[in-house]
Amino acid sequence: MNTVDYVKLDNLSDTQNHLLNILWTENKEMTLDELTKQINGSYDTKWNRGEIRQFMEALVIKEYVKKQRHKLKTYYAALSIESSL
Repeated sequence: MNTVDYVKLDNLSDTQNHLLNILWTENKEMTLDELTKQINGSYDTKWNRGEIRQFMEALVIKEYVKKQRHKLKTYYAALSIESSL
């Protein structure tokens, strides 16, 4: 992850910021498996899928991320600033 483009929001944990930055950088919907692999590879962490799910659910509640099901998979995508206004 390029730290020059990294955005840190003070009201989020480091891990929530990492996940949000991954979604912004990838600019696509991602599954929990994809997010878990990406955060562990990019930030040298060892989070499991269940832990990432908890972080993502908190981001959904805070309205930074949307959650959608497509067939049998759940996908997460960052909401744009405009959609929060």
